[in-house]
Amino acid sequence: MEAHYLHKSHSHHIKNVFKNIKQIGFTLDKWTSPNTIAFLGITAHAITNSWDLIDVVIGMPQVHGKSKIPSDSFHFCLI
Repeated sequence: MEAHYLHKSHSHHIKNVFKNIKQIGFTLDKWTSPNTIAFLGITAHAITNSWDLIDVVIGMPQVHGKSKIPSDSFHFCLI
């Protein structure tokens, strides 16, 4: 139950941080843990009107199945 409140609090915080931001960039990073479980890290990036940088991890789902893309070539940014 505690994890639910932590997730809800984090989601609320992210919404407040980004509510006045007009443009948000995203980076995706696929990686494999030492015990061979694959994950996709999703990070949101923005710059405030006062030039403060914001970087927030917004997701890290587990990836299932085999990928044909090498892990080190799966970095890109969406604008």
